Amino acid sequence: MSDDERQFLFRLDERVDAIGERIATLEGKLEQEKTKGLRQHLSEYGGILALVLSILIGAFTVYDKIIVQPQKDQSAKSDSFRKDLDTLVQLSAQVSSLDWTGNPIAAQAQAQSLTPQKIALIEKIERFGDMHPNELKFADRLMLANENELFLWHEKALIHAKKALEISIDPSQMANAYWAIARLNGKLNKFPDMRTYYEKAISEFETVGLSANAGAVMQLYTQWVYMELVQNQTCTSAKKVFEAMKAVYSKTEVWPATKAQAQKEFQKMMSQSPRTCDLELF
Repeated sequence: MSDDERQFLFRLDERVDAIGERIATLEGKLEQEKTKGLRQHLSEYGGILALVLSILIGAFTVYDKIIVQPQKDQSAKSDSFRKDLDTLVQLSAQVSSLDWTGNPIAAQAQAQSLTPQKIALIEKIERFGDMHPNELKFADRLMLANENELFLWHEKALIHAKKALEISIDPSQMANAYWAIARLNGKLNKFPDMRTYYEKAISEFETVGLSANAGAVMQLYTQWVYMELVQNQTCTSAKKVFEAMKAVYSKTEVWPATKAQAQKEFQKMMSQSPRTCDLELF
């Protein structure tokens, strides 16, 4: 029970007690004054009835103002918050669907035109989340982490990713939260933390089952290798991660179609990497 509800019940109890005392007083008077006429008795009981009705009406008015109306207001705010999240998702989908390969200049112009609206929505959603943190679910936190990451606000993104981890409820959610935390730590040059969280993410995916998550694990390893290639001057760490990737890649739980997709994504990553360290995935 909330504080408002407890306070309302306390006030209602006080008023009921007042009714009881008033009725007891009047009943005492009636016993002592048997000679009063029927009209006078009806008048006094009419006064009691009026008092009871006024207290009940007042109580329901208080209940509406203290409990019902705030709940209605909160519900309206929650609906508006969800609409803002949906709009942000739609805007992000628009940006991702732009033709970045065929016409990158036009795509960049369209993306920039959507940027102010996206930033305003992110800030609005985060303000609401600060006041009502329980309204932000796991997917909401992870989405805000991704959106902040796109704008290179890595510190803010990491906060959302960690909060997503705090409210994760199963190994799959934990794995995705660990993945986001690992990537963001890498972008913040926190490499020991990056490696720790990549390992945790892989462990959680394997808990669920490699056959069901092989594609995600291959993507994670590809990203991890890329981070090692980009951020480190030597090939040692990248080769170590690559060897772990190949060990998983060779398992029977990884289907041929998944392996083919992993090869394609790995080759694309290598073409964008400043160094290759002679790594090839076959």
